[in-house]
Amino acid sequence: MDNGKEPGILKKEEAFVRRIISGHFGQEAGAGELFPVKYGMMNRSYLFSAGKERYIFRCNGVGTEQLIDRDNEAKIYELIRPLGIAEDVVALSVDGGYKISHYYEHSRVCDGHTREDVERCMSVLHALHNRGLTGAKPFDPFKLLLFYEDVRKERTTDVPEYADVKEEVFSLRAFLEPYLTKHLTLCHVDSVSDNFLFVEGRESPYLIDWEYAGLSDPLLDVAMFAIYDNFSEEETERLLQAYFPDGCSAQERARVYAYMAAVCCGTTGASIRRASGSRSGRMSRISTVSRRPIRKKCVGSWEAYDKTLSAVALSWHIERFSLGTE
Repeated sequence: MDNGKEPGILKKEEAFVRRIISGHFGQEAGAGELFPVKYGMMNRSYLFSAGKERYIFRCNGVGTEQLIDRDNEAKIYELIRPLGIAEDVVALSVDGGYKISHYYEHSRVCDGHTREDVERCMSVLHALHNRGLTGAKPFDPFKLLLFYEDVRKERTTDVPEYADVKEEVFSLRAFLEPYLTKHLTLCHVDSVSDNFLFVEGRESPYLIDWEYAGLSDPLLDVAMFAIYDNFSEEETERLLQAYFPDGCSAQERARVYAYMAAVCCGTTGASIRRASGSRSGRMSRISTVSRRPIRKKCVGSWEAYDKTLSAVALSWHIERFSLGTE
């Protein structure tokens, strides 16, 4: 069925999707056309119509229940609903693992290489972080990597040089740990350009798809944005300027590069998904695309890129301030 192409709707999954749609919108909607719009690392999504409105139906991918806490996701959507910063969620099922959300006509995702888009996205993130919201599970990228490894023990796929890269990345853990254990606030965690949705007639973009969200260091969100769009050091500096209009400290800059290294190391998640029979989506892209220079060092493979990020983080950490975590 794969053959290098996006798979069609499986019969069992189609029956499930139609049954849920019928329960929420009636038999006519349930019998209507389903259009696959996304086949990602964790989810599959379909576009459908009910009356004059269109909606997105998201259902779990293969093995998603091992990696995503749907109960935490539901709590977060309730937490942020009064803020009006997320997509309009019509239905969210913890047990069923599905989400139905409003489809926005005349919309587009953020262009991560456009200064105005980036500034508007960072403004949304900064406002979210400043609210100091709590009430969700904590998120620690290092603990997640260890969890991924535990899952991978049952898989056959391995990533060349992973152990070597992991050692360098985990050398940053002592520096970052204080920021991952104290003064935590709600973070999106998957704050990549594709999750900022600009809708015609609205100044600020919606921040969509909160399934990874949790309490963490706000600068993790900034790093996620940079790593997904393959930012060079120059672009990362502009990103920091957008998030910190009044300037950032060497400590804050080091944290962003350190999180970028940790996230890149998370491409081990892609091997989990490949081994379990699912396309690896965004994380596979991070692990295989050719990278642009960081600090003018030419890097090609994900291993070299990650090591370079670690070195940059450490250089800011060591050269610009003491080894204390401040």
